[in-house]
Amino acid sequence: MADPDPAPSGTNREGEAHEATIKTWRINRWMIAVAVFAALCTAVGLIIATPDPPAEGVAQGDSGVNSGGTGNSPSQCGVVGAGASCQILEQARSHPEQAADADDTGVRAELRARPEANRPPAEPGPWAYAVVDTGALGLFARTTPTIEAARVGNAGNLDIVWADCVATSDFTPQALKETNNVGPKWVKAHWRHLDAGITRGLSERDQPTTAYFYLGFLEPLGHNGDIPAC
Repeated sequence: MADPDPAPSGTNREGEAHEATIKTWRINRWMIAVAVFAALCTAVGLIIATPDPPAEGVAQGDSGVNSGGTGNSPSQCGVVGAGASCQILEQARSHPEQAADADDTGVRAELRARPEANRPPAEPGPWAYAVVDTGALGLFARTTPTIEAARVGNAGNLDIVWADCVATSDFTPQALKETNNVGPKWVKAHWRHLDAGITRGLSERDQPTTAYFYLGFLEPLGHNGDIPAC
């Protein structure tokens, strides 16, 4: 018996096209999988390489940068009649474990035990305050005492800020310890505005620009804290 007639040429073309379509789909699917895998690898790399942003309300980083004001010099106590208070601060600062401690209860107690801590400011301002209870993190300098303020650097723990007055606003930072919560009160101090909140700076009494620091993390130095209202 003779072989049956071969299939029409159109049928062969349809089969070849169908087979080519399947192969193309398989190739495209493989290329898509490779692209997705590459994208995932890139995303993971970016996540690992990008540092976490600082937590809200915490000043961290750049603690070794000396970014003062007009003279770019270390802050000096220079408070008339407060030599002993300055020595207490210097001794605390000389101990690394003390400087990194976020609880300066002992330092506060020593400063408050000095006779000058019970006296009103005896000379024209600005007046000195010591930064306390911030440890290695420091205290933010802010453009205003309101929640919308920008951060313009931070002062180191046990450093001095030179204040003109105390401002009362409608903003109190969150998550404060009872010992640091004084309500919405801020000191207006002499401060050169820096590029970011994480940049460590120094307050200088002759610096013409000012910024605001939360009063709950400041201890009067050489006076009782009874300075004018802003």
